[in-house]
Amino acid sequence: MINMKDLLKEDNKLLKKQSEEVDIPLSDEDIETLQQMGMFIMKSQTTELDENGEKYNSAVGLAAPQIGINKRMFVIGMPDDDNDFIIMAFVNPIVINESKTFISLNDGESCLSVQSMGKEKVTRFEWIRHTSYMVDLQTKEVSKKINSKLSGYLGIVFQHELDHLNGILYSDRVKFEKEIK
Repeated sequence: MINMKDLLKEDNKLLKKQSEEVDIPLSDEDIETLQQMGMFIMKSQTTELDENGEKYNSAVGLAAPQIGINKRMFVIGMPDDDNDFIIMAFVNPIVINESKTFISLNDGESCLSVQSMGKEKVTRFEWIRHTSYMVDLQTKEVSKKINSKLSGYLGIVFQHELDHLNGILYSDRVKFEKEIK
């Protein structure tokens, strides 16, 4: 089980490294890792304590590099249209198109791996179109490569997690945006 102490912090060099593509079909180990990441997100939405007695920080996304695995995969959890909390697992995501307009979260972004900063505004594309493999974490089935357009909150979280796969932390974007102003 993934715990808060398992998360790499911003000074870890792996977080600045480009992640490797994941072999398809996925190995049992890769599916197990995604399931553990999904469980971490689910537990972060509760008041439950981890095995070390630490409270989970509330999280909506987790990328494999954040737990020391240099692979192009991440999970996102959020309510669906029926207000059920669902976990989406993305493997080998690639952005193939993006908007010419930008947005940011009113309250700013934060990151479990970045402890030196609080919530900060980060400029993101208003929408992106991506290709990815999706994994159903209950049945362990991997979809054919999908092509999907994401916008709003889900689009922002997707871009944040994709940055992790490319060795970019939200703090890098904040510092860059402040430098160019």
